[in-house]
Amino acid sequence: MIDIFFVTANCVIQPYILREVLTNARKLEDLTLIGTVETFTDDLLYSASLHNSFDRIRKLALMNARNISYEALESVFLKANNHLDSVGLVNCARITHSHQEKYRKYLYDNSFKVILTWA
Repeated sequence: MIDIFFVTANCVIQPYILREVLTNARKLEDLTLIGTVETFTDDLLYSASLHNSFDRIRKLALMNARNISYEALESVFLKANNHLDSVGLVNCARITHSHQEKYRKYLYDNSFKVILTWA
């Protein structure tokens, strides 16, 4: 089991470091990014997903991830992977209430038991 937990306050996680970590963490079960994570972008996630299927991830928690879209999360984590137990999306500027409702409906329609937190 591998868990990744980044908390940033006034520091910046360089994109190449985050890409390397996500690309090579093939047994990743918990991805938690808290703080202003400017470098966690759609392009970075798509690039990492070319080498890592994230098929073991159980928990996804993002707080203040302003540069990631719902569409990127959906294609890499939310629909392609049914192993999730919990998803927390707090203050993610590009993820709206309608995205949250869409994902909640998807979970309900497919009888997935995922705890979804959105704010």
